[in-house]
Amino acid sequence: MNRAEISSKMSEKTSFNQRWGTPLKIREDETPEICRRRAMAGAVYGFLGGSAFALLAGTIDALLLRDLPIYTDWSSLLWRWIGLGLVLMVVGAITGWFTDNPKGIIIGAATLALAMLVFALSQTSYSLVASATLFFVMVLPVSASCVPIAMALRWLVNRHTAFIEAGGKTRAVKVVFLGLLALLLGMFPAFFTRSSGKAETSLRVMHTLLQEAAAGDMNTRLGARLEAAPQLNAHLGMDFQLGQRTSMISTEGYEIILVFADGFKATCTLVAYGDQKPYVSLCADEIVGP
Repeated sequence: MNRAEISSKMSEKTSFNQRWGTPLKIREDETPEICRRRAMAGAVYGFLGGSAFALLAGTIDALLLRDLPIYTDWSSLLWRWIGLGLVLMVVGAITGWFTDNPKGIIIGAATLALAMLVFALSQTSYSLVASATLFFVMVLPVSASCVPIAMALRWLVNRHTAFIEAGGKTRAVKVVFLGLLALLLGMFPAFFTRSSGKAETSLRVMHTLLQEAAAGDMNTRLGARLEAAPQLNAHLGMDFQLGQRTSMISTEGYEIILVFADGFKATCTLVAYGDQKPYVSLCADEIVGP
């Protein structure tokens, strides 16, 4: 091997080290115990990141839209927290188990993609054949989208292992820093789950319409829609909270979920075309859809 080839190899190694920090050496004495320790670190960081995402994503609107009575379904939030936390805990353990970085990342990303697709398809009413076909079509692109998550987990595991092996008085502080970083990495994408501009506008319009109706100033369109929702009409004036999701019956609409103080729940669909002010399309004395 000439000098140019040696220099090229060293340059590639330096670039890899800059991306990943201290690399994990593939040693002949690699034991299941060493793999287990890495897997445990990955599981902890995965659970922290998944928990941060689930908790913030479930409360982001309530935190940011403080002037609106936003409804938080704590029971559903608890299950999402447990579910996502456990899934990413398993993904983190798998990503950290393997000595080889690429192998851990690829298998970890594939595991996360598998969990996401199984959950998504379980929420649909597709036939078994249609679900299987969609699964095989989507598994590769979804796995590719999960690679950054697996890369972040592997980087945290690598840094954790390096800090533990290096020892020193600041080892605990460095590990705590990695834990905080895992929380921040989980929280960052959660900020993008907040209500869109149109969804927020729909929430505000619905809030204003209900307040005006309670004060005796009923909007004509809302009044007509309330004829099909007598229980909702009877609850006007009672304290309520709002939630929203993309409409199942309108491509340009949002389903505003109304939760009243006595536990009664109703739904109003608001349609928001372009820059026009959202208007009430229909109301029902129940939660529409799943």
